[in-house]
Amino acid sequence: MTAARRVFETLRRLAPYALIEILLPGGTLLALGLWLYRRRKDRLATQTEQIRKASARDVKGSGCVGMNSCETKPLKPQSAMAAAIA
Repeated sequence: MTAARRVFETLRRLAPYALIEILLPGGTLLALGLWLYRRRKDRLATQTEQIRKASARDVKGSGCVGMNSCETKPLKPQSAMAAAIA
């Protein structure tokens, strides 16, 4: 990717926020809030998809057909404190 194309893509992503900032009173705070909201939303969607893929991989490898057909395994204590409680 050339430098000019990278600059163009960055400007294309930031243009709506710049327009909000210029046209609306208090637009800086509004544009910043919208940018943070959309960034968080995208990050959560990515994390959700990663979790979904990982859990599908785990279920597929365990031989479970449905959620109710899997038997639960007892958890192993992870520390001396957990062993003392159990």
